[in-house]
Amino acid sequence: MQTFLEKARDLIIKNHKDVSNLVLIVPSVRAAKTLKSLIKQSISKTTFFPKIIPIESFLEDLSGLTTADPTTLLFTSYQAYLNTSEFKEKDDFLTFNSWIATILNDFNEIDRYLLDSKSFFTHIKNVQEINQWAINQTPLISRYLKFWEALPFFYDELKSLLLTQNLGYQGMISRKAAEDIEHYINKNAQTPHYFIGFNALTKAESVVMQELLETKNTIALWDIDSYFLNDKEHGASHFLNTIFSTWKYYKTQSPLLITSHFETKKDIQIVEASTAISQVKYIGNLIQSFSEDKLMNTVIVLADEKLLKPLIYSLPQMRIPINITMGLTLVNLPGYDFFSALLNFQQASLKSHIYYKDVLPLLQHPFIKFFTENNQEIIDQIKSNNITHFTNKEFTNLLKPNTPIVKKMFEKWENNFILTTLLELVNYLKEQQISSVDLTTLYELNTIFISISKSLPKHLESIETISHIVQDIAQKTTIDFEGDATQGVQVMGMLETRTLDFDTVIIASVNEGILPAKVVSNSYIPLDVKKAYEMPLPFEKEHIFSYHFYRLLSRASDITLLYSTGSNGLQTAEKSRFIHQIEQDKSLNHIINHIVLAPAIAIPKPNLLSITKNEEIINTLKEQANKGISPSALISYIRNPIDFYNTYVLGIKETSSVEEDIAANTFGTIVHDTLENLYKPLLNQQLTVENLTSLKKQLAQETEKQFLRHFQKSTLESGKNVLVFEVIKRYIFNFINTEIEAVKKGNKIILLQLEQTLKTSLFIEELGFPITFKGKIDRIDLCNEELRIIDYKTGKVEPKNLKVFERDVLITEYEYSKGFQVLLYALMVYSEKPFARAKAGIISFKNLKAGFMPFGIKEKDSPQSKTFDWITKEELSLFKEQLVTLLVEIFNKEIPFLEKEI
Repeated sequence: MQTFLEKARDLIIKNHKDVSNLVLIVPSVRAAKTLKSLIKQSISKTTFFPKIIPIESFLEDLSGLTTADPTTLLFTSYQAYLNTSEFKEKDDFLTFNSWIATILNDFNEIDRYLLDSKSFFTHIKNVQEINQWAINQTPLISRYLKFWEALPFFYDELKSLLLTQNLGYQGMISRKAAEDIEHYINKNAQTPHYFIGFNALTKAESVVMQELLETKNTIALWDIDSYFLNDKEHGASHFLNTIFSTWKYYKTQSPLLITSHFETKKDIQIVEASTAISQVKYIGNLIQSFSEDKLMNTVIVLADEKLLKPLIYSLPQMRIPINITMGLTLVNLPGYDFFSALLNFQQASLKSHIYYKDVLPLLQHPFIKFFTENNQEIIDQIKSNNITHFTNKEFTNLLKPNTPIVKKMFEKWENNFILTTLLELVNYLKEQQISSVDLTTLYELNTIFISISKSLPKHLESIETISHIVQDIAQKTTIDFEGDATQGVQVMGMLETRTLDFDTVIIASVNEGILPAKVVSNSYIPLDVKKAYEMPLPFEKEHIFSYHFYRLLSRASDITLLYSTGSNGLQTAEKSRFIHQIEQDKSLNHIINHIVLAPAIAIPKPNLLSITKNEEIINTLKEQANKGISPSALISYIRNPIDFYNTYVLGIKETSSVEEDIAANTFGTIVHDTLENLYKPLLNQQLTVENLTSLKKQLAQETEKQFLRHFQKSTLESGKNVLVFEVIKRYIFNFINTEIEAVKKGNKIILLQLEQTLKTSLFIEELGFPITFKGKIDRIDLCNEELRIIDYKTGKVEPKNLKVFERDVLITEYEYSKGFQVLLYALMVYSEKPFARAKAGIISFKNLKAGFMPFGIKEKDSPQSKTFDWITKEELSLFKEQLVTLLVEIFNKEIPFLEKEI
């Protein structure tokens, strides 16, 4: 089946033996390239090409104006704003930047639809006065109405400033083109013109086209199917039916190139996916099954252009090329991230102290290696010392080597040299060994920085202003992929498909709100005013998408439409009305198949890791045994041998990070250290109400002292840490109170040791070598002449966690790890200084009402489940048997480290 552009080419060549003097006007650059390639294929003799030009460029030619780039337009607008004396109170630039885009959009529409600006602005002002009850004005309403009164003067001033530079915005250029069309016709009356593949036209474009059609030397070729054209209510034909019924030219002429392809047989697959990513994965698998011939006539259309990057990663490797018409937005590229992080850092450095999160993105960026060699060392220092804020000087002193380029990057930038510094950094990075993508990004940034430096008034040059402008421009700038638009699989957005046809069409994200797009009003003009002045209304945007969608389907025979059903917060996805229309139209000769992408639901059997022990592992374990194995290491093995292997054999540590809020382990450390320092003066003394009460007076100061060993003082001034600090004080205060109550009840408590570090060696006959145990016992005391070995826990522990029926559960069940720990502490104490009997247990700060909770053995046959909680030589001997069993298992080369299913 012939494509629309092939039919247009054949008609043009049939009508003109010499095409060199033709002017062919098309909707887009992509359409121009494709038509040029088609004409080249059909002309065998040597000749000049006709002028093939997109409509925007044609209007620029007519008007004699050049489209102003976004930066120039922004600063020219601000200058016009400052020049407009009717604005009595002027906004600063950043405030101005927050509303000017909407105003410029409205100016654009006013000009594109050739409105009488004076009449229009008067109408708008009157509407605003009515809306705001102008009779009883407050100062705020008065200022608001004066803004609308000044707007026409601002509009005139902006156009005047642009004209002096021979520049214009799109609407201004369109209006000038429409005004100058007669002059153009007088000069080019004999030149044949073709308008190819247009649909929705602005008033200015309509005037230009109609004037040229009246010369009888211009032809318009329309790309629409009669199926839609004959349905006056169908959105796809809305604009063309209006044109054919209202233009004078079509009172006597018939529209050309109307076809009838939509009703031909089509295979349509409607694919429901749970997520957007599922769609692109499906597309990758789908095209993998296509033949090369089919791929050469396939298009993948992304209605949601954010899917481009995941699609790239989902496409299979193929022998034929993939051409991507779309581009990646500059803000999504790593090269931009570096300058964004640098600008954020410079804004942060204006304050007295820099927040660490404003530094880490810069230190972690790959580009930093070209400036400093100790970035990781600085990151580690920030994390290990929990440095959340520091001065600019403190930070720059950490950098090595502190070369001129490093100083230039991190020192506070003077306003007059910000852009000069940015350009210098770009040029420095261009000379380094970087990827082609990064190099392209740098060239785009270089262009942006030069554009800003040329347009930005010196009095506006500040780091905050430049950061906002760079971000705004980068969000609108895309880096296009290079490829052959005539070869291979084509990937494009919906608007790029204009005038193009493919036999196989795949469209992703055919969801309501995406196709057609959700209408968001970027205008200050009320809808009733727009309707009165025949400006475009929101529903007309839906008609534009309807036209593009159905036009693309008209000549295709194999169609796949994908949509997602996943929800995002309160937003739920649903298929587009366009799919509903196709499903409901029973008159069409289409075969429709529905596919639901649903992953097979299966609960896989966990693939548990098993690490075989070799000589190297055994030697590592022996080294650990010689240095000393802690109770926590053995508990790690009981919980999951793979965790023990990762930590104590491989030496893998948890990733460190800056603790803005106190982590659980740091919380416990502060509590332990505070208690140690408070109680240390009471060692070998009997606790009394008086000496315990005196501890309360020192509590706040000592807690703060321990807190500041881990955090800066500023973290105690606000935020979550203030609450945590108070919780720590409350924990210790309550603990001291429980001690006071115990003393008041007549208990005699004498402190023997605090935070005592013990190291004990135990020869294991089954292994043939000794094992060293090491640990720190929080407290050993005498309570009513009874020895107690106590471990503090800031988390919640219940008495049941320390009571067992069978001793073997101590080395198999993690639930009883607290009992294992205190028994091992008791064994270590006994090895150093034997005792007749003692109790070993835990005091839980989240369960102080339970008091001291000793380890105990429950009797199974006892009616009251009597518990024996004395640790004796016999009990330690039985525990030692369990401990040896555990150690033999760990050091047995034949028993692998086997992951537990947790």
